[in-house]
Amino acid sequence: MGFIKRAWRGEAKLWVVFWLWGFLFPLLASLLLTFVIAAVPALTIPIGVLWLVYVVWWIVAVWKCSFNVGARFWGYLARIYMCAAPVLIVVGILVGAFSMAGKIITIEKCREQMNAEADAQGIDRKTYAHQHANECLKAQGSDMRLNRVPEGASPEHIKACEAIFEKEAVSRNQNPGAFRALHGDEFQKCVYDQMRAAADTPSSPLIRISLPPEIAQNPAAPACIDQLKAHAEKNGVADVKAYVTQNNEWVIQCVKQAKVQP
Repeated sequence: MGFIKRAWRGEAKLWVVFWLWGFLFPLLASLLLTFVIAAVPALTIPIGVLWLVYVVWWIVAVWKCSFNVGARFWGYLARIYMCAAPVLIVVGILVGAFSMAGKIITIEKCREQMNAEADAQGIDRKTYAHQHANECLKAQGSDMRLNRVPEGASPEHIKACEAIFEKEAVSRNQNPGAFRALHGDEFQKCVYDQMRAAADTPSSPLIRISLPPEIAQNPAAPACIDQLKAHAEKNGVADVKAYVTQNNEWVIQCVKQAKVQP
C-alpha cells in the first residue's frame, strides 16, 4: 500500500512503475483473473471496475514518476507513451465497435431473410435458422459461422435444449444466448440426445443420423430401414435399433437399388 501512495505522489522509480506495474503485474493478474471470472462470473463487473481504477492509477503514477530516472530522455518517452496509449485504446474500441456493428447488421439481414424463407415454406423459423444460418452468412460475405443443429431436429428438440441451457446460464449469472454460443458443441450434443430419447422406431431420425444426407433424405430410406428391422425381429435380434444402425451399409445399398428401379 505504501508503494501505491508513493507512486501516486511521484516518488517511485520510473522503471519499477512502468515495467513491473505496467507490464509484468497486468500479465500475471490477467492470467489469475481469467480463472476467477470463469469460476465466479458474477465478479466480472466488479473486477472490470477495479481494473479501470488500476489503469488510471498506473497512468498517473507513470506521468508523475517520469523523471525519476538517470536520463531525462526516458522520462519524455514515458510521457509520450502515456499520451499515445489512451488514444490507441479509444481507436481500438471504435474499430471493434464498427466491426461488431457490421456483424450485427449482417446477422439481422440473415434473420429477416431466413424468416421469410421459413414462412414461405411453412417451416418453424427457429429450426430453419439453426439449419441454414451459415449458408446465409457465407452468401453475405461474412466469415462468421454459427453452430448448427443436427439434420432432422424438430422444434421440440431445440426448445428442450434451449430450456436446459437457459437454466444453466441463469444459475451461472450469464446471458442465455451468449452461453449457448460459447457452448455450441454441448448444445449440438444435447439436441442429438433429445433426438435419441424421442426415437422409438428404426426409421426415426436417430437411425438415419449416420446415413449420408442424400440417402437419409431419399423417400426409399424408411422402407429399407423397416425391411432391415423386420429381418432383425424375425431372427430374434435383441437390440433392433443397434442392429439397424450397425448395418447402415445395407440400407445404403437398398436405397441405391430402389432409386434405379423403374
